Amino acid sequence: MSRLDGVRQRISRAKFGERSFVDGMGYLVFGGLIDEVIRETRLAVDEDWWAKLDATTRPQDMDWYTREQNLADVLEAWSLNPFARRIVNLHTAYVIGRQMTIGSERKQVNDWIQRFWFHRKNKMYLHIYELSDELSRAGELFLTQHPNPVDGLSYLRAVPARRIVKIETDPDDYRRPLRYLELREGDIEGKVGGKWWLSPEHPIAKNDPTKPVMLHYALNVPVGATRSWGGDLDTMLPWIRRYTAWLKDRVRINQARNAWVWDMTAGSPARVEELEKKYRSGIVSGSVFVHMPNEGLETRSAKIEAGDAQDDGRALRQAMAVGGGVAPHFLGDVWQATRATAREANQPVFQAWAMRQHFVVNMFIDFMKTGMVRAHQAGKFMRWLPKDYDEKKEKDWGWTRTVGDLTREDNLALARAGKAIVDMVATMLKLELIDRKTAITWAAKFAGEVVDPGDILRAVDNPPSVEKIVQHEQEAVEVEELNWIVGRGG
Repeated sequence: MSRLDGVRQRISRAKFGERSFVDGMGYLVFGGLIDEVIRETRLAVDEDWWAKLDATTRPQDMDWYTREQNLADVLEAWSLNPFARRIVNLHTAYVIGRQMTIGSERKQVNDWIQRFWFHRKNKMYLHIYELSDELSRAGELFLTQHPNPVDGLSYLRAVPARRIVKIETDPDDYRRPLRYLELREGDIEGKVGGKWWLSPEHPIAKNDPTKPVMLHYALNVPVGATRSWGGDLDTMLPWIRRYTAWLKDRVRINQARNAWVWDMTAGSPARVEELEKKYRSGIVSGSVFVHMPNEGLETRSAKIEAGDAQDDGRALRQAMAVGGGVAPHFLGDVWQATRATAREANQPVFQAWAMRQHFVVNMFIDFMKTGMVRAHQAGKFMRWLPKDYDEKKEKDWGWTRTVGDLTREDNLALARAGKAIVDMVATMLKLELIDRKTAITWAAKFAGEVVDPGDILRAVDNPPSVEKIVQHEQEAVEVEELNWIVGRGG
């Protein structure tokens, strides 16, 4: 209870207490309590102000209970709504494609990656799709890494975002997580149970590389927040609800408008009973109804005037498509869509998927690199680690990656642009209008690739022979052995 709430309770109790009385005019007077209440109120206002100020200094994460409810709603929408399911499937289909592979030009690094990727306890070639689905739904992934104490290989498991209720960070750096609190079945936040997962940045995890750790990867994170504010479905949830309600109303209206009954008029009370028995099972189409002058038969239906709601439904579907990050024709809404307009609408969507591909690839690279570094610390992997950045590209990790092409048309356009620019720069080189480095830069730009012209020039001017390659590999092994011996103290 805050100080301000305490003041309110004390004033309420004092109205009929010994420290209050009624004066001659009939007014309630609190006596000596007035000064004390004023002091308490000032302190309460100050306390409330400092609480608000403290809230602005904390990470601006969404309230957990709101976040947990959003995650529950997203999962329900994905499981029941066809548009939500389709959007998640589209993100995974284009981001991951048939397969996404990661490797390295360094043999030892690549061997570790292949063992991790295809290990029977990981099966990343299968589970990569469900991880992409979860990233699209929740906007974040909490991945645990379990090192094998024998060979240092890591096993990956995912914890649902709904079960992570708290992230403990460095007091001086909110982007440096230290621990994650997971609530399991039967746990109550702050009272019973809960499992704390260590981050690789935690001192205990750094000193003991065999401990399991948790890594967190998030999309849609505002500056100053530690968690995602939602995945690809959060912004379309309100429109899913409106579209579902609108569609149900349209179905009810059409059912009522199309419903009809027979209205039969009987000539006498005895005739009523006779007609009820005769037509209890309904009137068969094509049958003949013979009646007296004061009897009749006609149909009755509801007079419902429901206007054309086509535009309303289209507007709701477009809102869902935009909220889900796709063009309306991806959801089958091809009204007034042509090949040209669809191509233009595809560009921002494909660009967003290319950004997502880049995020997912680097997420797995970071996860595997963390596993290799911890295995190295445990003495289970490589006697010296590559550099994060090497200008000459000789001692870095040598990451390689293969992702699915977003469109075949893009590849055809890039191939045509690449051929045209190569022909142009070749002519300019002959006329000595540009140098070789500029020519390589332009060619790579129009081909849609980011390369270092210096690397290509060195490879062209000084191609390594087979003998040099073998010699470099032998020297690397010898240096590695020497570093291992020195590092282990002989």
